[in-house]
Amino acid sequence: MQLIIMRHGQARALTGAHADADRALTDEGRRQACAAARWLKTSGYQPLSLWVSPYRRAQQTADEVAAVIGGLARREQANITPNDAPGAFLSELDAAGDGVMLVSHNPFVSALIGLLVEGDASRGPVMGTASIAVLSGEFWAPGCCRLEALWHEHEHRDGQ
Repeated sequence: MQLIIMRHGQARALTGAHADADRALTDEGRRQACAAARWLKTSGYQPLSLWVSPYRRAQQTADEVAAVIGGLARREQANITPNDAPGAFLSELDAAGDGVMLVSHNPFVSALIGLLVEGDASRGPVMGTASIAVLSGEFWAPGCCRLEALWHEHEHRDGQ
């Protein structure tokens, strides 16, 4: 089975005028999300469904991904916000099966990757804005998955 995990694109700074959940993507964040979606589309990894945090910046990132990839069933997922516990989410993910793509936030995405690959939520990779991790495994449980790919735009650009 395959799981694709993406952190949202660059968002506006947190100010006292808006709640964290209401922060929107910047123009750069939209560009980052499109670049990541284009990489995903050409990578051979194919999501079947798109699970998205209810936060505005994740929703906007998912909009960009869906526009590039197309044909994804979309589901708002309330328990993948920045400070949610990834361990509490695993049974839901395991029941979903194959082909799920998450669009969420740090520290949740890094902790989820660390938990699934290393068995330790504190050992996940640094996920920059619009980064994508692709995991594979027979089921979604701590320490039972492999990190198949990790895409960061700046690293991709350095290789050109």
